[in-house]
Amino acid sequence: MKHFLNFSFSQMKLQDYIECERRFELKYILQQAWPALRSEPVILIEKQMQLGKQFHLLAQQLFSGIPESDIAQQIDDINLLEWWQNFLPFALPLTKNDHYPEYKLSGRINNSPFIAVFDLLVITKENQFIIYDWKTSQKKQTRSELKEKIQSRLYPLLLAQAGKYIRRDAPAQPDSIEMVYWFTNYPNEPETFQYSENQYEIDIEYFTNLLNEISHKFESGFEKTENLRRCKFCQYRSYCERGDQAGLSEAVNEELWAEQIENLDIMQIGEIEF
Repeated sequence: MKHFLNFSFSQMKLQDYIECERRFELKYILQQAWPALRSEPVILIEKQMQLGKQFHLLAQQLFSGIPESDIAQQIDDINLLEWWQNFLPFALPLTKNDHYPEYKLSGRINNSPFIAVFDLLVITKENQFIIYDWKTSQKKQTRSELKEKIQSRLYPLLLAQAGKYIRRDAPAQPDSIEMVYWFTNYPNEPETFQYSENQYEIDIEYFTNLLNEISHKFESGFEKTENLRRCKFCQYRSYCERGDQAGLSEAVNEELWAEQIENLDIMQIGEIEF
């Protein structure tokens, strides 16, 4: 892994690699500037992204102990208010357990550094470790799509590896970990994924092989995706001569907000070695 001496992996980076190797190379290895808009219409996209960022900050405040009445006074957008009203019945019961908002975790897989930022980590009285992720996209992804996301595999894996550092008297075991996606626009349709020892072993092998594959790409080359539809929503498409015009996005989510969080310097997070 000599190529990755100063490189930390995240779910966002690996998801980009899975979707398009060339985008991963341009974005993270070559660190090219964005030459094209991601999607249109721009004003709507920017508003959706800003609302997503604001929602995550409101949720962080709630789980940090700020009274919900004080938080509500900050809301001046009708859509954000609707999200918040949808959120409270789901969120308030969670505050009765041990909870850690914007929980940052780092560690190593196959000697390569990884980082993760959980929107919320809850540890129940029964020593269940539950990772929550808030989704503000207009369109809900299917359960099968969520299951295949790198995030659904990486977050529980890192938590399982670091579990003994979080609660030494009752460390997190793979079978005690869950991943829950909650959707602002579909408040009654959360998706829950139970982790397991078997899945943990599968994921360790999967990420080890994925890292080896990426390392070899420095010699063999990073390939462009064969799915040209993805190019419409890629800000690097002009580098690949696959069009200058952005596609119309049906589902604006919090990707860029998550990206800002994940791009924190790994030394600012506080690395847990395992």
